[in-house]
Order: sequence, then structure tokens, then C-alpha cells
Amino acid sequence: MRAFFRFLSVSLAAFALSLSSLSAAKDVYVSPAGSDDAVGSFEAPFQTIANAVSQMDEGDVCWLMEGVYREPIVPGADDLTFRAYPNNAVTLSAFEPLSGWSAHEGSTYVADLAWSLGEENQVFFNQKMMQLARWPNKTNDDLFDLEMVWATGTNSSVSHESIPDQNWADGGVILFLGKNRWTSWRVPVTGSQSGKVDFAELPDDWDFAGSHSPMDRGEFYLMNTYEALDAEGEWYVDEDSDKLYFKAPGGGNPDTGEVLVRRRTVLADLRGRNGIVLKNIEFFGGAIDLGNAEECEVRSCRIYYGSHTLGVNRAAVIPHASIKMDSNSVGNVVYRNDIQWGAGSGVIVRGQGNLVDNNYIGNFDYLGCYSSPVEMRDTNFIMRNEIFNAGRDCVRGGGTDLELGYNNIHHANLINDDCGGVYMCCGTYRGTRIHHNWIHDIESRNNNYESYKATGVYLDNSTVGVTVDHNVFWNLEWSNIQINWEGRDLELHNNTIWANEGPNSRAMARWVNGYEFFNVNLFNTLSNHDEFHANSVENSCVVDLDADPFEDFEAQVFVPKEGSCAVDGGRVIPGITEEYVGAAPDIGAYERGGYVWVPGPDWELGESMFDEDVPDVEYRFDGRDRTGDFLFSDLTPGRAHQLLGSTDLVNWERMETFLAPVTESFELQNLALSGFRFFRLVERLAIPQEVAFVSATLAKDKGSIRLKFDGELTEPLEELSGMAVSLGGNAVSLAGLEADVEDGSVWKLRLANPAADGQSLVFSYTPVSVIGVSGGEVSGVSDEPVDGSVSDANLVAGKNGDGEKGDASGWELQRDDNGTTLPAKVSSVQDPVHGGQYAIQAVYDDDAGDKLVNLRHKGGRFEVKAGGTYQFSIWHYGKDLDGIDSYTTEMSIYNADTGEVMMDYRTWKSGTPNQWNQTTREITFKASEGGEYVLGFRIYSGHFTLIVDDVSVVRVE
Repeated sequence: MRAFFRFLSVSLAAFALSLSSLSAAKDVYVSPAGSDDAVGSFEAPFQTIANAVSQMDEGDVCWLMEGVYREPIVPGADDLTFRAYPNNAVTLSAFEPLSGWSAHEGSTYVADLAWSLGEENQVFFNQKMMQLARWPNKTNDDLFDLEMVWATGTNSSVSHESIPDQNWADGGVILFLGKNRWTSWRVPVTGSQSGKVDFAELPDDWDFAGSHSPMDRGEFYLMNTYEALDAEGEWYVDEDSDKLYFKAPGGGNPDTGEVLVRRRTVLADLRGRNGIVLKNIEFFGGAIDLGNAEECEVRSCRIYYGSHTLGVNRAAVIPHASIKMDSNSVGNVVYRNDIQWGAGSGVIVRGQGNLVDNNYIGNFDYLGCYSSPVEMRDTNFIMRNEIFNAGRDCVRGGGTDLELGYNNIHHANLINDDCGGVYMCCGTYRGTRIHHNWIHDIESRNNNYESYKATGVYLDNSTVGVTVDHNVFWNLEWSNIQINWEGRDLELHNNTIWANEGPNSRAMARWVNGYEFFNVNLFNTLSNHDEFHANSVENSCVVDLDADPFEDFEAQVFVPKEGSCAVDGGRVIPGITEEYVGAAPDIGAYERGGYVWVPGPDWELGESMFDEDVPDVEYRFDGRDRTGDFLFSDLTPGRAHQLLGSTDLVNWERMETFLAPVTESFELQNLALSGFRFFRLVERLAIPQEVAFVSATLAKDKGSIRLKFDGELTEPLEELSGMAVSLGGNAVSLAGLEADVEDGSVWKLRLANPAADGQSLVFSYTPVSVIGVSGGEVSGVSDEPVDGSVSDANLVAGKNGDGEKGDASGWELQRDDNGTTLPAKVSSVQDPVHGGQYAIQAVYDDDAGDKLVNLRHKGGRFEVKAGGTYQFSIWHYGKDLDGIDSYTTEMSIYNADTGEVMMDYRTWKSGTPNQWNQTTREITFKASEGGEYVLGFRIYSGHFTLIVDDVSVVRVE
């Protein structure tokens, strides 16, 4: 079952399930091997989704068993769920198999076709998309390489000496891309002769006329006639005779493989529906229509080739998309999906309060028009996606109070030119914010006609009211931020802009065209190029083109180095830089010492798309006024739940904890929203309300005890109002406590820095809240080191403060470039500076050729839980460094089995010689990165003595 929660307000009624419908909710089952005469149970499933739908009422769940379903989902009621049964591969296909092929002419075969979608026909052979018959022929499989020819013409014809002399007017279509390559257009051919084709006079619309007209030159190809069918992999549909002609790869009979022909264009028609959930389903060849839908959810699905079309009689804009919303779509969620391949757009997000989050969206617009992987309008949220491989722009459009944040955007302009990563044009988009994105690796084709206009954020033709902040731009062919005509009320702050060495790459550019700027502000910009365009430019940090002010540019760690002009060089901007570390905000997209954000999804392509353990999707505002009242339905009675709030889907705060009642709905009223716009409901385990009183006496070098409870502790200790702690009779802050689950009922609690030997540590609890502990007893004293490490004790360099010498065995020095073990002295020493503790000392007095040198404990493995967050810390002391003023170490994490360094998690620290320095970093590992690792340290020097101590790895989440 899934938990629902809704906002209660005057402007939006709660869409909670009624108690009557909840009590009657049922599961129905469907299998391709089932029967529609069955009862729809697990043992006797239906055969078709349509029949299941006819039996479903609000609140029901349709479980799809493994197989291919060649039919759409068209719900007949609201608040329904359609999902794959666990561990079952389920595909909804827009295609039908076609067999019964006979030889027609040479290697061309023909089959009867009982249907046709016209310009939306599509053919696959052995799971590979085939090519509509065309001239000139395609010679590769790259859908973005249109392989066109350069031509001239008029407003009603195109001429090229090599055009074959055939009847192109018999269904033929021309695709033409004008020399400036803003957009292609596609129109029917009306007449032809050798070297020339004719078509109806082009309209005066901008996307057909001017530089888009053949009069100003351009590129084209012809398609969709039988006579053009002359290459393997090509096909053609004769609409008059209802036949499909096909030259299969290899030239044989297509019946030796599988031919699939598209028969439907929509695979989930949710128009006008509320509360429909689609989960763990693969959609192949058809779209999901969310027009006029409210609070529907597409989650953990794969949607491929959902928007194929020729787009005939159209130019810039076609309405096709794999997932499509309209201006009446409200509060829908597209979460953790793999959405790829289409002639049109990937996701068209319109309406109010829709959320597109944590998806891969790419390989769209292979027609070369104004479609894009993401088309955005109105007031919506596009967050934490990877948006890539676009014929024109990766993201296009604009809205009011729209948000585009924490996205990884790359490889636009694969067909078109004068466009880029994010394109907004010709309108007022007040409140729209483009922030915390990476925008990179974009260049144009520049064959046939060279233009070199691939940009990062493009504010075209008098765009008004947009904020662009905390983005990182790099490896862009043209301007990183481009503003054309009148710029007005544009706030461009804390961006990191990195031009490349190309002749046209620059920080910003502008096409004035007789217009002026009004209130365009550019603050806190870190760049290696000094071309800026704004009314006010303040607190910039401009360095040389080949400068390296980052911790690690190649590893995409864009935090400014200590001592850089970016550190503490910025100004405070309300709403943008209010939280900063140091004397002033840093310049650029990252704050040294602050949160090091990484954009894009929190999962990797290639992982299971249909993971049952993925936490519930984030819910959000829909852009209308809200109260602080929430209505919850379908909760698990007796379970603890937390309501979390966030402003950015990255950082979450607890708003309220409650125990679900036995009744099936629950309301929270008058909660302080605190500026939150996104909300998540998390289920916890229930705890009996009983008193626990425990105490233990700490040994001198021990900092923790294990407590065993009859129930399970689910709340952070500082949030338990009945919990109290004392040490040696004095109260201890609950925030200083650390706790870890060992097996669910056994918890390990400790203080990070306990006092002297023999003091008593006392835990007590009085049940004044619904969450707590029960039946506590001390089951043993931990041997965990005081530093709080939750990993193998071998990671600690010496035993702290007990007078016992540490063990240096297993520590070694190696050359980083070739792994050679170096002649060095590695020993355990007692250092009086650092509290008289024992530490590991490494002395290296040979010349390593200025190579990086690694110091690591090969046996000191620690285990990382997939998706876990860990705090790493090391103290280090460098000396005998030939009089240099500072030295640099790198804290690195190695795969314990392969020795491979985790490139994304390297952390540099500049140390001051002859004193202790600390390097720390908090790291959240990806879902694919669980396992055993080794912590190591690297120093760039040929002569040194390095002491390390208090090495800790602490899981914090």
C-alpha cells in the first residue's frame, strides 16, 4: 500500500481517499498468460489491462505480471495504482509484430499492414529502429547525424544536381534546415524533376522564412517514397494498398527476425485523472499523457521512443513528447525514470506545481526543431535530473516562479545552432530561478556552414525577470551566458564560468540590436574570461585562462582552493548567499567549507530501474496558497511517521513526528511551513512507551556502551523530549551523543570525548512523547575508540592516551604513478604535541621525482553501506619539508580489493608545517558504491616527514 498525504486549503480541497473506498480497496492481477474470464486474483489473473480497469474502483492496485502488454492504460477511476509485480519485467508496447513477408523486388519484401499511423509510423527490426526510405541514404546509426546535402532554392523549391529523377510528389517529404540552423521544417513535396523538388509556397512565419528559406541556402534530405527504398534497413508504407515494404538488414526475409510496427501513440492516457500511479513499468514506443491530470505519479519507469513523428507541415514547434502535461496539469510527479529517444520532446511540463525530479532525460529532438528533452512552462520544478543529447536545446521555455535546479545538463546543439543548454526567449518570466546546475560540453556541428554558437544559458530577445545563480559552466563553444536585445531585471550571481581555449569561447556575450539593459546585475562571478555584460558588475574574481583555482577541476570538484581570490571575496546577496563560511561569501558556485553539491540523479543508469527499496517520492506545493494543514491517508496503524520539509529537494528538515492511529486517516493542523516547498513522508517503526534507565562506568579509553531495548529507537536522541544524559553527575548535551543501530534492537551510544577514567555515564528516559525506548539494559561495554570511528580499529593510528604503543604494521608508502613500495621508515611514535598520543610517522628522504606519494594502511578496511553518509577525518603533521611554507595532502578512498582510488571523493588540504592540521569531509556514497574500502593519504613532495593520527570514519546517516 502507498501512503497519501494532501494539503488542506481553501484553494485546493484534500484529495484524500474516503474511508469507504479505503476499506473496499483491493488488488487485481493481470498476466499475458491469464484470462479475462478469470477472477483477477494472483492465482487466476486477468489477461488484459482493460478488463482489469473495468473491475477497479478508487484505491485499487493493479499488479502486472511479467510479459509484454500491447495495450494502453486508460484508468476508469481516480486514485488507482498500476505497477509491475516485484521482480517481474513488464513492458507496455506501442508496437505490434508483423509477419507473413513475401519477396517483392530484389531484397525488398512486402507484408500486409492492417493499420497506419501516417507520419507517426515507426518500424523496429530485432530491437533496432529502422530508417524510413530516404535520399541521400543514411550511412550510420547516429540519429543526430542527419547526413544532409547543401543546397540553394526558392520559397517553393530546392535544387541540387544529385536529386534522383523520380516521383517525389508521391508521398515524398522534404526536411530542410536553413543555414543559420535555428530549426528545421518539413513539408510535402508537390512536384519533382531531375535535380529539383517543388513544394507549396512557404509561409511568411519566421521559422520558414528569412534564413530558414532555401533562398538563403541550407541543408536537406528527402524521404517517404517507394522509389527511395534502396538501402538495407529502409522501409516504406503504401497507404493506398495497406502494405509495408522493407529491406531487412542482411537482405533476407524479415520473417527470420522480429519486425515491430507502431500501432498506437499513447500508452498511458491519464487525461483528467487524479491520483493515478504508474510504477516500475517499461513503456516502449508510446507517450504518457498527463493533460489536465492532478497529483498523478510516474515513478521508476523506463519510457523509450515515446514521441516519434515526421512533424509534417510544421517547423519550430511540434506537440509530441514522451510525457506531456498541459496548462491544467497540477501537482503531478515524474520521479526516478529513464526517459530517452524521441523526435519530439522528452517531458513537456506545464501547469502548476508539477515536479520532474531525479530522472535521466536525453536523446530527443532528432528532427532538429524547437523540441527538447525538457520543455518547461508555468510554475513548476525541474530538479536533480541529467538532461543530455539534444538536437537543439537541452531545456527550453520559461514560466513564472519556475525552478530549474541541481541538474546536470550537457551535449546540446547536436543538430541545430545558436542555442544551448538552457534557452529562454522573448518573454517575462519573473520569479524563475536557474540554479545549482552543471552546464557543460556543448558545441555545434559546424559542417557545411560554420557558426560556432553553442551557449550555456541563453536569454534571448528581451528575456525579463530571471535569476541565474550557483551554476558551473565549462567547455562551451561560445558564450557561457548569452543575452540578446533588452535585458531587464536579470540577477546573475555566484556563477563559475570557465571558458575553453576555442576562439569563440567567452564568459558572456550580447547582441545589442539597438536595445539597452535595465537592472541587470552580475555579482560574485568566478571566471577565467573577463567579458561581462551587465549594468552592475561587482565582486568578480577573474583569473587567467589556464589558471586552476579549484580543488580538482578534472574530478569536477569546483570548490575554490584556499588562498584563491574567490574565498571570502563575495558580497552578501539576500536569498542567494545568506549562509556562508568565513568572513564573507565566496565567489563562484561553491562555498569553501560549505556543502559540496553534485547535480543530477542520485542513482546510476544501469542500476535496477525497478528497485522496491527506493524511498517514497517527494511531494510539493502546486504554486497556490497553502495552509499548514495536512491530511494523511492509508498509513500503517501503530507506525511512527515523520513529515520532512525542504526548500530544494537536497536538504531536509523534520517538521513533525506522529504515531499513525488505528483509523485510516490522520490530520495535522497549523504546522509552520518555514518556507518549505517540498515535503516527504517517511515511515518509522513504532516504539512501546516504557521507562528505561541505564548506566555504565567508562574505562579510560572507552567512549561508548551498548544498550539493548525491547523495541527500536527511531528518533535522533536530541529529539526525544524524555531523554536525559549525565556524565559524572553533570548533564550532557544530547547533541553530543552518537548512536548506531547494530541489529535493530541493539543500539550503540557513545560520547565523542568522554572525560577521565572511572566516571559514570547515565542514560534515563521518561516517556513523554510517542517515540522512545523500552526495557533498556547494558549488555556490554564497547571497545570502540574515543574518536567515534565506526570502522575497523586498525584505521586508528595509535591507541589514544593509554600509554600503549600503537601498531605500525600494515602501513606503507607507495609511488602513486606505478604502485612501487618506497624505501621509508614507518613507525609508531609518541608525539607530545598532540596530547601525548601515539601516532604513525612516515619518513621519506629520497627524491621521488616530485611524484605523489601514498601513505595507507592496506589492512585497515572499513565497510560502506550503499547510499550511506560518512564523516571522514585525519589529523596530520608535516615537517622536514626543506623550509617550504605549506604542504598539500590528499585524503583518498581506495577500493579495498582493486586498489582503485575513488576519484569523486578525493579531498585536498593545505597544511602548515610543524603543527597539527585536520582534513575532514562528509561524503554520501552512491547506491552502487557499497562495500569495503581503505583510507589513504597522499603528499606531493620528494622529501618529508609526515605524522598522521586520529583517523576516523563515522557514519552520520
